[in-house]
Amino acid sequence: MKNKWHKTAIIITFIALIALFWAFYSLATGLHSSARSQALDVAHKQAAVTNATFYSEFDRQQRLYSVGGYDRRQPRRYKYVIINGKNGKIKTLFGKPNLPYQARQIVINNQHPQKVTKVALGYHQKQPVWEVTFLNKDQTLGYYLLNFKNTKIVQVINHL
Repeated sequence: MKNKWHKTAIIITFIALIALFWAFYSLATGLHSSARSQALDVAHKQAAVTNATFYSEFDRQQRLYSVGGYDRRQPRRYKYVIINGKNGKIKTLFGKPNLPYQARQIVINNQHPQKVTKVALGYHQKQPVWEVTFLNKDQTLGYYLLNFKNTKIVQVINHL
């Protein structure tokens, strides 16, 4: 009788742990995907972005969400929409669709990192910049800030 109760308690505990893990995972991924879907929705409705191919989150003094895609009114023009996470205001920047790739390549060519972890669009001193974060081969972190239009290096912080 004691053995049967003991097995039941173990099974219930195991199921509860799985449910708790699943709930935590769902909450964590749900918040990110919710922010992403809201940003895509704002870019589509307020800035006429179609065929979005770029999304990023930029956290410095404020949280910014960026979406890149083609302009519905001028289908050959690519634009990036930066959405202020606090007040919802948007700013639009026109540029080439491969700018995030160019920013990533500059870091790869200059630093030879183990891994580029993120390419995000935001502002530094009121100027639009690409923030490229990476993991060095010695397991330290680094990041580059690159000018939005010409991808020239604005700031480098390495070996954090």
